[in-house]
Amino acid sequence: MCHMQALTTYAASHRRGCAGFEPWRTTPTSVATSSFPPTDVSSWSTAANADPPVVSWVSRLSRRGALLGLLFALVVAVALFTRFSIDDHLSRDEAIFMYGGQQFVAGVPYYVSIFDAKTPLSPMIAGAGVEVSKVLGGSDVHAARVVFFLFACAAVMAVYLLALWLWGSVLAGVVSAAAFVSYKGFAIDALGGPDAKTPGVAFAAASMVLLVRRRWLSAGVMSALAFLCWQPLGIYMVVAVIAALVSAGDRRRACARSLVGVAIPVAGMFGYYWIAGALPDFIDAAFRFPLEGVKRVHTTVGERVSHIGTVVGDSYPALHGWLVWSGLVALIVLAALAIWQGRAAWRSVLSHPLISIVIASFVPLAAFTLSDVQNYPDLYPSLPYAALGLGGAAAVLVRSCCLDSPGWRTRGPAQMGWA
Repeated sequence: MCHMQALTTYAASHRRGCAGFEPWRTTPTSVATSSFPPTDVSSWSTAANADPPVVSWVSRLSRRGALLGLLFALVVAVALFTRFSIDDHLSRDEAIFMYGGQQFVAGVPYYVSIFDAKTPLSPMIAGAGVEVSKVLGGSDVHAARVVFFLFACAAVMAVYLLALWLWGSVLAGVVSAAAFVSYKGFAIDALGGPDAKTPGVAFAAASMVLLVRRRWLSAGVMSALAFLCWQPLGIYMVVAVIAALVSAGDRRRACARSLVGVAIPVAGMFGYYWIAGALPDFIDAAFRFPLEGVKRVHTTVGERVSHIGTVVGDSYPALHGWLVWSGLVALIVLAALAIWQGRAAWRSVLSHPLISIVIASFVPLAAFTLSDVQNYPDLYPSLPYAALGLGGAAAVLVRSCCLDSPGWRTRGPAQMGWA
């Protein structure tokens, strides 16, 4: 209690110096400091013309600090991802994407050139890299890998922004981004791909960022692009609509905008294959075969969990594996605390971004991962959630320890990020 009083006194005494950037509002307003999760859950609801307050204890952020944190996340991503070779060998799946991209540039639709059970956007993105190599010269593979490297960096920046706006803390953003970059399995394929899930994770994280910001149309577009990279990421399309339905304000208009955003990329892809005369191939490969043609060996839940543990241990060794598991546990604990303290106002709890966006997308993805994990790229969609859990835990820990001082705000995020 004394910690909270100290934080409240500090916030009041520094109100002038902290005024400015509040990422969930269009105009600066005062913010009271309290415990997390906020006891007064009714404060989670906002007017229709304002972005949602994410947590009531959040202190004001300076625009400069937020931008410096974003730059820091990008620099760390580039520095760490480029430690791995752009000349890494092509796996079977990566070779399929590269060939499909080359044929796409030559005018042959994906699935006509080669069969694959994934949705076709990632090979098309690889084709964009191939087209760049034709203009600038150089290797097709190198150009495609550079394009996917840019998507990996974009995923890191999206995770930073999501943590920043979800937890209301630059520290949370920096810790989340640093944790996400450190996951070795994802880092290896950032420059050594192309892996279909790399742009999918970037689009998925971007959709959650936009949902937190209540940008319904753009969020719907990003969620559909994630689905067009890998079918299980279609859960973000559902979450985009659900988040709009439970939001404050004009729910019908928000839902309509989300639905339009979801429909635009999907309709565009169907239209392309219809014009190319390859719509049956698209439907058979991307939809019918995954549902009817994949034969899986029966395994128990225990065997699946053991296999996931083996994959994490092999591809995210030692500290990296610990960061995955501890981050996921931290996220679940923070969500459980929010639900418990807001149980008296369950409608407001359900509309909170942590529940309606993050947990609503994490639970079905975790269930799918439990049912079908073959290799470390299958864990990519879970990594942003582990990073968010670590960032949120760091922000709560710092505030509870009364470390919200001017010196800490200046040096702390960088120090913890480098760590």
